[in-house]
Amino acid sequence: MKTVKFLILSVFVINIIYKSPAQTTKEQWKGQLIVDLNGTETKVLFSIDIIKEGDEEKCRGENTLWLEINKQSYFARHSFEGTYNEEGVLDFFDTAVIESTSPNSSYFYWCEKKGKLFADGNKMTGEILSHSPKGDCLPAWASLERME
Repeated sequence: MKTVKFLILSVFVINIIYKSPAQTTKEQWKGQLIVDLNGTETKVLFSIDIIKEGDEEKCRGENTLWLEINKQSYFARHSFEGTYNEEGVLDFFDTAVIESTSPNSSYFYWCEKKGKLFADGNKMTGEILSHSPKGDCLPAWASLERME
């Protein structure tokens, strides 16, 4: 009887010891945001890195936006939080600016984004809304591809 109890307890303890920890997964997507500026379609480079811990829907990550103004390039990298479910729906909102460059102008602000994007295979699309200290920014349509 002692041997049976010991074996059962040993199997249970070994199972706990060898149970794999929650796996971190990272997806990288790159493409563009398409903005309508008074009837003119403007494309802005955009990337988003999504990090998930285990099977939870909660996610975090970074997104980067690049602009060119008067032949000068600028960028902003934001951290974000949100959810990313098994159906490929990403709901996110920016939480902080990590790093940025900008024109020397009191009228320029980087917009904080929130969006709902839909992954289908290696494509991700959806609408992104944003705001700045000066008010709402123009909505954008995201068109992204998964990077290997």
